[in-house]
Amino acid sequence: MKVWQALFMLLFYVAFPSLMMGQIVVDVSLPNKEGYNVLYDKAMKYYNDKNYEQTKNYLELALADKRFRHKMMLKCENRCTVVNDMTLRSLITKQKCFKDCMAKFLGDSIKPSFWVKKDFESRMTYSYLQYAYYKLDDLLSAYEAALTHLKQNPTDDMMQKNVKYYGKRINKEEARLREAVTTRDYFSSGMKSYNAEDFTSAANSFSNALKLFMSEVEECKVLCGVSYDEDDDREVPDISKSRDFYDQLVIIYTEVMECKWSCVEGFDALVADTSDENFLLQLLNYLQFSAYQAGNMQLASQAAQSYLYIRKDDVMSNNLKFYKHRVKSSVESLVNVDNFNNNNQQDIELLTKLVGRREMNNRLREKLKVNLGDSRKVSELNASSTISWGT
Repeated sequence: MKVWQALFMLLFYVAFPSLMMGQIVVDVSLPNKEGYNVLYDKAMKYYNDKNYEQTKNYLELALADKRFRHKMMLKCENRCTVVNDMTLRSLITKQKCFKDCMAKFLGDSIKPSFWVKKDFESRMTYSYLQYAYYKLDDLLSAYEAALTHLKQNPTDDMMQKNVKYYGKRINKEEARLREAVTTRDYFSSGMKSYNAEDFTSAANSFSNALKLFMSEVEECKVLCGVSYDEDDDREVPDISKSRDFYDQLVIIYTEVMECKWSCVEGFDALVADTSDENFLLQLLNYLQFSAYQAGNMQLASQAAQSYLYIRKDDVMSNNLKFYKHRVKSSVESLVNVDNFNNNNQQDIELLTKLVGRREMNNRLREKLKVNLGDSRKVSELNASSTISWGT
């Protein structure tokens, strides 16, 4: 083995230790020993047969299993991570630990299909579930499922009508969302408060959205490595096939980095109707202005400082000067935003080395409207324009 090959393997295993030496076990359900994809398939068969009692039962089992699997993957990854230990022996030990941990909690491997995963990610499962509950005359549960689906798909006209229909016939104070509150939920709430000029509530919602955004992105990146071979058409290469191993390794490395890139890029759809499709910068922009309007100069200055750490801008610089004159203590960026941005930049640089600088610049220009080192004027924005009050 050549030196560059050994170094590349070490780098790869540090970044994606769960891909080393063998495939990762996939989901097996809690009491039934069936994965969420099998449970979901059974639910759809009962749905087509109009057996809504069994449809509801199997959909609930499938959803519970999917949440359990997600939780266990993160738990195993965290349990098996040894901080600041990058030796090959440690990495091999970690991989074995992760596989044993997954097998303990999840059992045998059953791979979900691409379309099943998409249905769960888009919450289409809750569309079927709300109808099953409706047919069973359980309107409270139907409302909860419909609302959960609508949170992820706010432009679904039919689901909007269903939520209104159920809401008029139940006590909505007893209802709850079936999934945890997401960045999208907080951001949507913040925008509603912002447009209503309730800037105190808006600042609170945007602050929560920022914290959850960073957490969701980091969690997504972890899963890019540990769940690489869940798709039916993907397999981790066999290390014994040395002739093809390195070529396959480069392919995997590239695809996992593509996945990490999409973890951040996926949020940009939330601000796709603006002239700057960068969710984090837009979020910080809304936060600094809302905090200013609410009289929270400390938070406004921190948000502005974080914005400027990511991108230089004259208007935001003037805003920060304005805030600093009204804050007694020293101003620092918001906690973890700097590290979060640095990690994203490292991922971009690694992906750039794999796909080429020209290709990466095209992606950044076309998808994010932001090129490395290219500063867009925040004042060009419409609804989220920053306001300069001078120095």
